[in-house]
Amino acid sequence: NYRILQLNSLSESIDETESIILIGTLYKHQELKPSIIKELSEELQVISQPTRSNYSSIKDQLFLEDETLRVKLAGDHLSSKEFVTGLVCAVMGRELEDGTLLVEDYCFPGICPKISTSRSPSAQGKILLISDLDFANTPDSLYLELLVEWVTGMAGDPRDQEDQAGICFVIIAGNSVKGTVETYTHKGYSRAKNQVKIAALETTLAAHRFDKFLKRILENCPVVLMPGEFDPTNHAIPQQAIHPCILPECS
Repeated sequence: NYRILQLNSLSESIDETESIILIGTLYKHQELKPSIIKELSEELQVISQPTRSNYSSIKDQLFLEDETLRVKLAGDHLSSKEFVTGLVCAVMGRELEDGTLLVEDYCFPGICPKISTSRSPSAQGKILLISDLDFANTPDSLYLELLVEWVTGMAGDPRDQEDQAGICFVIIAGNSVKGTVETYTHKGYSRAKNQVKIAALETTLAAHRFDKFLKRILENCPVVLMPGEFDPTNHAIPQQAIHPCILPECS
């Protein structure tokens, strides 16, 4: 049997002949990895680092770390070229005098067990996936009205309505309020007006129309609303959900 220790439990008192097990995250130290120094050297017109297609090196070193400590790994069982930073790993080995762990074996976590669902496999249902509704650049049109009627089962013959009744979920995958950076300019706005104010007004009106559109669908089936590149939310990834105050009737 081998003892499983935390990284901060390592000490000089451990027998160097005793094999132990440590669990943590691999960190690969690469001397050739690009750094901010390259950008600064270009700005200061200093000789910059050469551009490389491969940043691996025989000098690369592997470490095992957690939120408290980082331990250097050594041994022939680990090749730095075969690993990358961020892998969760369990290693077995002996601690050397300098605190380095001489690795004898290692393993990675397996696949998580599949979560069983309560729904019967025979149950039938459909997921409707739509995107790029772009209310800001789309005037009141017939196709949006037809889409609502089709989703809510108000359009088509009985056969179509039976097919529509199978929709159990609607996913709106982004760019619902606005689909491009361009604004819809055919509304009588003067070109001399402030373009920022025009864009803000168009986005507000589009969000109001989308709110009413979404409310009618929510009355019949659940909806997952995903933000898009041009929707009124943050642009950094991962994007946050559209704030409820923008869609008051649906919230």
